[in-house]
Amino acid sequence: SCYGGQIQGRLVLNEEENIEPLTNELLKCLSKFNNYEIIFVNDSSNDNSLNILNQIVANNNAKIVILNN
Repeated sequence: SCYGGQIQGRLVLNEEENIEPLTNELLKCLSKFNNYEIIFVNDSSNDNSLNILNQIVANNNAKIVILNN
């Protein structure tokens, strides 16, 4: 969520249904800034979370990084 220009994030663990809406909200909040990076930490999800994250990265011009824990 965006709070006064600050972003609060969470680890990604079996969040396949929430990743795309979260990313869309983050991009909406961050669109007013020129320099930002979105970092997702995949915490060993056993659902489709990592595949969805990879698709988001491939289809988006924003700076999005995936770290695997």
